[in-house]
Amino acid sequence: MGYTSRHDAIGKVAQRAEFRGNSIWATRSPSGTGQIYGRAAELYLADATAGELAYVVYSYATPIAWYTKRGAWVVPEEKYSHTTSRHQSVVRQGVARA
Repeated sequence: MGYTSRHDAIGKVAQRAEFRGNSIWATRSPSGTGQIYGRAAELYLADATAGELAYVVYSYATPIAWYTKRGAWVVPEEKYSHTTSRHQSVVRQGVARA
């Protein structure tokens, strides 16, 4: 898997394809919770515990969006760093194209 630009990541998210960018990446094999907090952490952990995570997008090590086996996107609104905010924008654009 080669490096994916932020622009190309939008299409990868729309297709729910695995990719790795500079600090944004996505996988079908979730790993870790990073800096997730608040309601997003509760939702993520509930889905992870129930085995519902089908696809997860990370900013650095923090899950910022995920697609469940129920066929639903979860895109929390929690605020993080400037860079992660850009990654959240990539996710929102990809989900809109899905």
